[in-house]
Amino acid sequence: MEPGVHPLFFVPDYVAFFEDFADPNLAYFAKENNTKLQFKFEKTNDSRYPFGANFTYRAFASASVILIVKKELIPFLKLNETGRNLGLQAIEVEIPQQPAHKITGALTPRHCLLNLPTKPIVPSALVEKSRANLDAVVQFVKNKFGEGLPYP
Repeated sequence: MEPGVHPLFFVPDYVAFFEDFADPNLAYFAKENNTKLQFKFEKTNDSRYPFGANFTYRAFASASVILIVKKELIPFLKLNETGRNLGLQAIEVEIPQQPAHKITGALTPRHCLLNLPTKPIVPSALVEKSRANLDAVVQFVKNKFGEGLPYP
């Protein structure tokens, strides 16, 4: 094969690869209200972490954020004039690392690997007509921006 750009239509089947050894709840880290924007991975010798790594996370990338909250969610005495008049108020909220114990607040052990992978990652089937769709997109881009693009 000569040097150059060669398109590979290989789509790894990540679901099949990870399903046997990854924490099934990890899939929800980027779903709507469950989205987490900061992850912290730490090496540890603690026996509660079977693979020597712990991770914590939080919903925002900062330890505190300013949220705009409806006045119904704030005790009346804590509402400022803007909150009382407009119905919305900006408040500072501390964003703790998670997962934390509901009562003590102490971080609880969490690991995303339940077992180590033992099988190779294999390709999954492409969606029907996906190659034709990709080729049509490439042709559109070439028509729009010129034939000099390195994609075959």
